[in-house]
Amino acid sequence: MYALVDAGDYQKVTTGITIEETVEKFTNRGTATTEKETQEPREEFELTAKITDIQNLVLEGNTYYDILLEGQEDVD
Repeated sequence: MYALVDAGDYQKVTTGITIEETVEKFTNRGTATTEKETQEPREEFELTAKITDIQNLVLEGNTYYDILLEGQEDVD
């Protein structure tokens, strides 16, 4: 397995079984794509609240946000 990391955005990593496949994916010249299939939302609802704190966490190149709303003591 091979991997290429974008030097401008090191969180973008492309992997492939061969060097050729990896380069094709990285340069978007091949038929492979890194886009995931879109999914329908499981549940939708409207919420009106005051945000009192926002914290972010980066794990394995993915950024997660914890949003604390007024009246909450901790992020669930």
